[in-house]
Amino acid sequence: MFRPYVIMKSQALILGIFLMAAIVLSGCTTAQQGAQGPTGPQGERGAIGPSGPSGAQGLPGISGYEIVRKEVSTSNKQFKILKVECPQGKKVIGGGCSFSGTDESLVIVSSNPTYPNLSSGYTYGWNCAGHNQFTDFPGSFELWAFAICANVES
Repeated sequence: MFRPYVIMKSQALILGIFLMAAIVLSGCTTAQQGAQGPTGPQGERGAIGPSGPSGAQGLPGISGYEIVRKEVSTSNKQFKILKVECPQGKKVIGGGCSFSGTDESLVIVSSNPTYPNLSSGYTYGWNCAGHNQFTDFPGSFELWAFAICANVES
């Protein structure tokens, strides 16, 4: 047979348990982080790690650097072309032209590198062209050509 007072007592008991849990839990608060403590002492140095792999082979460099010089004498109103060549197997990496004097009538017309060319017979070197543009230049002068040559891997 059905007993309503038993059900009501059971419901009251369950409700009481929930109320007690709610009261207990309402007194709890969430944990808070405290202030940071002082820094600890330095630890011991760790062991040295293994060596890394070797790097790739670098590009070839320059060796056998030398400056080759050649000169030619000339005088009034003369135009001169001078070529200086690098030794066999070396390549030109720079160069230039100059005069033995400082007179303003002396003019460098061109200064440029030369490269191998089967039709002209050129090798690596430097070309210079210069002249004395006036007729009243006292005496002769020298036109100098310089080639900076080296062994260069390409």
